[in-house]
Amino acid sequence: MQKVVIGLLFSLLFLVLLFFNLGNFLDATSKPQKTDLLVCLGGGDHERRLEKTFELYQKAYVSSDTIIFTGHVKSLNAICSGVFKKFLDTHKELPKMLFNTDVKNTAQEMLFVKSYMLTHHIKDVTIVTDPPHSRRVVLFFKLFNIDGDTNLAARVVGSTLPYWDKERYYQNKHGLEYAKMEVMKFLYGIFYHLIWEDWIQNLPTMQVHRDTVSKFDSKNSKL
Repeated sequence: MQKVVIGLLFSLLFLVLLFFNLGNFLDATSKPQKTDLLVCLGGGDHERRLEKTFELYQKAYVSSDTIIFTGHVKSLNAICSGVFKKFLDTHKELPKMLFNTDVKNTAQEMLFVKSYMLTHHIKDVTIVTDPPHSRRVVLFFKLFNIDGDTNLAARVVGSTLPYWDKERYYQNKHGLEYAKMEVMKFLYGIFYHLIWEDWIQNLPTMQVHRDTVSKFDSKNSKL
């Protein structure tokens, strides 16, 4: 009985420590560095992601003139007018903006980004998303492998969320809800994409995403 009580106390202590350190775990953002490609992920607080993406481009952190937008942003018309107009005030020449609306979740986004990098011989990418989403992005980029991706490097730069504080995320209801949602999505993504699709169904991941990049390049070449 004593061993059971001690085990429960240690388990409770572990859960408490996990809870209070969850914000630090989820927030895997890095400081901006020079990069070959800039990618803005869809979803979340997309307006703030756009602001950060244009800010990085404006400060010349990307060596190319290309920005890729994924998710629900289908065109320039779908980009928040306020954010875009602010960017236009200081830039008369627009970057080459490419849109991939076929990817539906973070795992698909990371596989697409990797395939795009391999196809276009890009070694380094900066991905912009919300800070509590960044750990899932970093881990999925590392975990979901495709042939030839060993030399690819990625960092995540976080958007500016006024309610997010990785040290005290639990003190804000929005921060707490975001953290809970991220834990569930992370576990689901690992099970469904890594275990179910990759190990059990053994889907031809590399060929599927190579084909996706080919269609993406073809569509954007017509713009």
